[in-house]
Amino acid sequence: MLLLGAAIGVGFSATAHADLIEADYLTEGDNLAVYDTLTQMTWLDLNVTTAMSVNEFVEAQGGGAFVGWRMPTFDEVESLFLTYAVLPSVTEIELGKYHSYSAGVADAGGTDLMAARFGTTVTNESPYGLVDIGGVYSVFGPSGQWGFHYGSGTYSADQNASNAGIFLVYDESSVVSNVNVASLGMAWLGLVLMGFRRRKET
Repeated sequence: MLLLGAAIGVGFSATAHADLIEADYLTEGDNLAVYDTLTQMTWLDLNVTTAMSVNEFVEAQGGGAFVGWRMPTFDEVESLFLTYAVLPSVTEIELGKYHSYSAGVADAGGTDLMAARFGTTVTNESPYGLVDIGGVYSVFGPSGQWGFHYGSGTYSADQNASNAGIFLVYDESSVVSNVNVASLGMAWLGLVLMGFRRRKET
């Protein structure tokens, strides 16, 4: 579930300038989501799913607080990091490495912004999260102004990373689809009942 009013409000105020803005997840003012003004995607704070395995998320995905949320594609994650975590001159990020500011890859301001927005999953106040890289899962995330992990370790869907959450994005289309199915079901039931009443009256 996403607090739609907050997300829509942020969406209307977004500009072409790339920025990560705090948004609300379940209650107004909880600041547990992140809105990307460039892609208009909403990401869940990583501390919401800290130490959760992918399978645990999948089991909870169909109802409750995770309705409408899904794991992002690798391209969506790559776009997020290329936009905010690296220097403007960097066009490709090597997978499976820690990229530091001192090595001329990470953008200190960008990784610091990501760390501030995505919550805290480890003691050094850095948010890390699992990402699907072709059927296995690896840890991605910024380490404040020092750099970022871009694929650290490998985990199965049953394994949890004690110092990481799961990168999730909000997919409004899945919620709309569910609502449409329910609406169609109610409309069909209404037509059936109307037909039954008419037969009874005649």
